[in-house]
Amino acid sequence: MKPVLREPDASFDDDEEYDPENDLFATPELLPKKVQAVLTLFENMDESYEECQRFEDALKPLGYTFDWYLTAQPYNLRKIKSPSRVMKAVYKIFKPVRLFFLRLF
Repeated sequence: MKPVLREPDASFDDDEEYDPENDLFATPELLPKKVQAVLTLFENMDESYEECQRFEDALKPLGYTFDWYLTAQPYNLRKIKSPSRVMKAVYKIFKPVRLFFLRLF
């Protein structure tokens, strides 16, 4: 199954984040070789949620993710955004609190 490029649909809230011009499925030749290899591996995948999950699991360690339709067709391939410095600081500050509560349970 080939990933599809889609036009934004006003019925979905996440569409304001989707930009077909930035969907990396449109330009696989510009992606790193390892990502291209994963795309090639899953080029003829079954149309199932499980297969989409396996596809996404293969891309995540390489720093990429995507969305998929209810029909299990992938779209919106993109780099995973790294957490902001603020979020990293908040996580660091609350780490002792998390560890304290984990010991309680």
